[in-house]
Amino acid sequence: MDKAAAAQLLPPVGLIAQHAGAIIMHYYANTDETALKLEIKDDNSPVTAADKAASDYIVQALTELTPTIPVVSEENDTDPNTANGAPYWVVDPLDGTKEFLARTGGFCVKIALIAEGRPVIGVVYSPVQDVLYMGATGLPAMRQIGSGAIHTIQTRPAAPAEEAGRLRVLFNQTHADPALYDATRERLADILHLPETPAIRPGLPRNLQVAQGTADLHVGTGRDETLEKGGGYQWDIAADLVILQAAGGNMQRLKDGGEVLFTAPRDRLPSYIAYGDAALRYRLTFD
Repeated sequence: MDKAAAAQLLPPVGLIAQHAGAIIMHYYANTDETALKLEIKDDNSPVTAADKAASDYIVQALTELTPTIPVVSEENDTDPNTANGAPYWVVDPLDGTKEFLARTGGFCVKIALIAEGRPVIGVVYSPVQDVLYMGATGLPAMRQIGSGAIHTIQTRPAAPAEEAGRLRVLFNQTHADPALYDATRERLADILHLPETPAIRPGLPRNLQVAQGTADLHVGTGRDETLEKGGGYQWDIAADLVILQAAGGNMQRLKDGGEVLFTAPRDRLPSYIAYGDAALRYRLTFD
């Protein structure tokens, strides 16, 4: 996708994410759990009426915006054939359902366009924080807070932070196997010679903290000790990745340092590490 096409798509996709966020906030204001119609999916993760309402809206809106591009949502059963690299949307209508139910504010809407196995457009909206992130291949990463002006964001150079003893390494401790979490943290501490600092702002995905320069690295691990399936699904990180790349950073597989590729939309992705400065990428070593 060329820059002109991406630039034309980003604003309406951003609006779609914001409107989906408004739908979610309607449910968030309702403290009646019965009204949320909580269910447990096959993978033991929760889903609510808010997830489903936001998904229905986003799928319909994206279909109207780009009628020839299929939409894969965490809450629908669309599974397009991607063997020829044809584009498709991936949507997490409510990333952080557990946080939504716990009323922490730590949830968001994620929409990304995948083409040729890579995300090329990404939008993330945090309804409680009222922060919109947007990025696309060939364009700068952008952030809008509330109704304010849209500003570009970028990752920060690692060297000044490191020299000041403030290199921030974030971990997804909630989902990681405790033994895997400890081993990975110790390994990175040994390589980087600096301790890990936990994320502190609910509602802002850790990968986007790297993109906006408030963190230097994020390690995304799951419960799989082989690191093969710890990074979630495409809808979990595709939008993060393209925004991070537009801001000057990137991701790589934690197991071997290879590129994180997006092929079958419903396959789990490997554990990964997101970095803001390419110099950090070259300091990471792999067994």
